This record gives sequence, structure tokens and C-alpha cells, in this order.
Amino acid sequence: MADTLPDVTLSTGWNDLYSLSGITRGTPLILKNKASLPVLIVISPISPNPNFTGGWDIAGSDWVAVSAIPTGSIVWAKGTGRLMVQVDE
Repeated sequence: MADTLPDVTLSTGWNDLYSLSGITRGTPLILKNKASLPVLIVISPISPNPNFTGGWDIAGSDWVAVSAIPTGSIVWAKGTGRLMVQVDE
């Protein structure tokens, strides 16, 4: 079983989930939204524009597996509250 990491708390704007969690870039992730509002997820090598509204919504209390991440890309999240970020083994 994988080690459990502490939840990350999202701040204003786009958040690099690899930097916040300490997980190596490109690693497949499991994300669980622990907030009541949706969190927007984007996979991109650079931070999206602040007004960008594309990507995937993770509804409150829902989870998603993020895999097949292109080389050099980062998983970005925008929203408020806590997000569980774990390695998808």
C-alpha cells in the first residue's frame, strides 16, 4: 500500500500539484476533492492563463485518476479547499 501524504490546500490561482505534494513530475496521480465546491484540473507544461476555464471539474467529494501525463507536463488545480494528492500505483 502506498504511503499516505498530507492533503494539499489550494491557494488562489493555478496550483502545481507536484510542487505542493512533493511528488515527482510526470507521476500518475489519484486526486480526491475534499471541498464542497468543484476543483478544475488541467494538464499542461506551463500554468494556464488565470481566466482559462477548460480542463476537468472534480465535483465536491469526488475523485479522479490522472495518468498518461505527457513528458514535461504538470497537473494544475484551481479552486479552494483541500485536495488529496496520492501516487497512482
